[in-house]
Amino acid sequence: MDVQLCPLFSNGFRAPSLSEQGYAQTSNQANIVNGACTFVESKTVRPESAFGQALAPSP
Repeated sequence: MDVQLCPLFSNGFRAPSLSEQGYAQTSNQANIVNGACTFVESKTVRPESAFGQALAPSP
């Protein structure tokens, strides 16, 4: 059985998350509950946007 080891090194770099890159998205979904169709809108907003600031908790 051959075993190879690869040394791992890190420079501390971490790729930014989508929200840190200014990511924003709106999605719509139709749900049927007990035979009734309801529409749900879901938003992901940038933390620095006016909408994101309005949703932020107060210190």
